[in-house]
Amino acid sequence: MHSLLSLVRGRVAAVLLTFSAAGLIGLVGPAASAQADTAPPDPAPPVTVSADMLPTVQIDGVVWSQAVHGNTVYAGGEFQNARPAGAAPGTNLTPRHNLLAYDIRTGQLITSFAPDLNAQVKAMALSPDGTRLYVVGNFTKANGQNRYRIAAYDTASGNLVSTFAPALDYRASAVVATNTTVYVGGAFSTANGQPRPKVAAFNASNGGLLPWAPTPDDNITAMLMSPDQSRIILGGIFRNVSGTPAYGMAAVDPTSGALMSWPAVNLIRNAGANAGITALRTDGTYVYGSGYTFGSGGNLEGIFSSDAAGNIRW
Repeated sequence: MHSLLSLVRGRVAAVLLTFSAAGLIGLVGPAASAQADTAPPDPAPPVTVSADMLPTVQIDGVVWSQAVHGNTVYAGGEFQNARPAGAAPGTNLTPRHNLLAYDIRTGQLITSFAPDLNAQVKAMALSPDGTRLYVVGNFTKANGQNRYRIAAYDTASGNLVSTFAPALDYRASAVVATNTTVYVGGAFSTANGQPRPKVAAFNASNGGLLPWAPTPDDNITAMLMSPDQSRIILGGIFRNVSGTPAYGMAAVDPTSGALMSWPAVNLIRNAGANAGITALRTDGTYVYGSGYTFGSGGNLEGIFSSDAAGNIRW
């Protein structure tokens, strides 16, 4: 079992990485005065970036994941209500059960998107064409319909996608989407009633289970499609994948599931009961990740970056 402190430290690292990758679009309070000059009078220095907080919808819980589509930010986590920036806790509440959307330009809640999930959202991913938002977590109901820890929403209408309803038997914590395939990772053992320890892949059109089936020996907490689309990168607390050593990180083929080269794992060694990889992101060129360690079993408490092939940059 993880210690509470290690779990909290890992989650904090994941949240910090999510917010930095999303361009400081976190759910924060009213705007403060400028703290950085974005157009310095001396043209010699490079233009700087402001770190000002922006007014953004508030919640009565925690956000674990965000995704941006155009001017819309989707935020998922564990909460029951939203309120405008600056509103005191418990005032001016709008029910939003574990998932909401807000306008990136104004921070205001998007009232036309009103999903209702009966337990937390741990991760989300947009399809590359932006037409769907996939969410995974602990929930078993979405908008009153049975959705066992994975669901899809249409981004144009905000409606639950009726044709996509796979089933996982336990928590999902990571998701990657292409226009044809949805990859999921977590702590589950079965998918659509078939053995799929910790990872599974589904047909995006109908939710059918695909034969893709690597076998990590412990939980998955992060997944990413590499920038060159050649690998699915797995992160978590596992020590082996498909019977081959892969200590906390691994790269697998998106079609066959076969283990592929990922040199980062030779340097970053986080796995087991006291360490793990908590988040993986990309800017389209490089991979960024975070990890934690609390006791034996790990050597990275912080963030790292690699190229698309897994060679560590820093």
